[in-house]
Amino acid sequence: MRLTNERHVCPVSGIKYRVPSEFVLLLILAAAPAVLCLSGCAGITSANTPAPALEVLSATPNSISFGDVPIGSSATQSVSVTNTGTKTTNISGATISGTDLTFVGGSSSIPAGQSSTIQIQFAPQLPGTVAGSFSLSSTASNSPLSISLNGNGKGPRLAVSPTSLNFGNVTVGQTSTQSVQLTNSGNANLSVNLATASGNGFGITGLSLPATITAGQSLSLAVQFAPATAGAATGSLSFTDNARGSQPTVAVTGSGVAAQVAPSISTQPISQSVTVGQTASFSVIATGTAPLSYQWQRSGVAIAGATSSSYTTPATASSDSGAQFAVVVSNTAGNVTSGGRANRFLHCDCNGRCPAELSVAEKWRGDRWCDFVELYHSGHN
Repeated sequence: MRLTNERHVCPVSGIKYRVPSEFVLLLILAAAPAVLCLSGCAGITSANTPAPALEVLSATPNSISFGDVPIGSSATQSVSVTNTGTKTTNISGATISGTDLTFVGGSSSIPAGQSSTIQIQFAPQLPGTVAGSFSLSSTASNSPLSISLNGNGKGPRLAVSPTSLNFGNVTVGQTSTQSVQLTNSGNANLSVNLATASGNGFGITGLSLPATITAGQSLSLAVQFAPATAGAATGSLSFTDNARGSQPTVAVTGSGVAAQVAPSISTQPISQSVTVGQTASFSVIATGTAPLSYQWQRSGVAIAGATSSSYTTPATASSDSGAQFAVVVSNTAGNVTSGGRANRFLHCDCNGRCPAELSVAEKWRGDRWCDFVELYHSGHN
């Protein structure tokens, strides 16, 4: 703006007068606020127009810690949900997360300036820390409203390892032993007061009761199976302690088997005489734990295929004189060989030169003297 000290004409009655430039400047400055107000304050409304209604929820407290709660008991805390807005808030749903955490109470709607109380409960069934949250969905502008939750289940807990034992086959009258480990997986001292074994032949040793196991620690015990009779056996191990809730058990199985008896020969093979060219048969009767196996031998060498309780020789010849036979009877418990002196072959010719053991009737066959082979088993003299 350019100001000059010139004459200004007032259009009233054609009168001309001089207006100082300083006065013009004052007029301009005085009119400026009115102009600014007209351009910048056009959006201002009347103070009598009401503000929009608001829905806002708040929780007191906004987090809950239950601390240590003994296993098997419960703790409850209250939460007050307040509508700090200017309009009724409708509740559409509530959820809670975290093991052993539940809630009760609450309203379907909360008027402006009013509150609703919700009860939250922690009832731990196992030892250990639990964390979760409670969430409230509504028509409030800050929905969902969340509250953090935490607590600690306090108490001992028994864990066993392994949870089953199989002793397999155990000879009657003998004992087999395996071990079981008891562990306190809780966070308080565990007192084991009683340990019981059920089932024929099963028992527990190596555990002095009552026993205290501190948190995180273990102890071992011995489990024995000593069958008194043959047959399958089943049972279990159970424990009594100060931990709440169901108690673990150990399943046990095994089989009693009869004691193995080494073989013995009750009937030895019998010595006999046969004509040269004929065969000879031997048999043996043995006792002991089945199955029994047999192996016949000639002069200390096993005879192929001769593996039954009886043996028949091939056709005899004069050259067989002096051959020795025996049988070895075996099982898993041991073995036994038939008598101390093996069978032998004896030869006599047709000129009558025969061993004294042969009778005249045995030497004579109708019209001539014949060759004989006499077979002796161990023990024959």
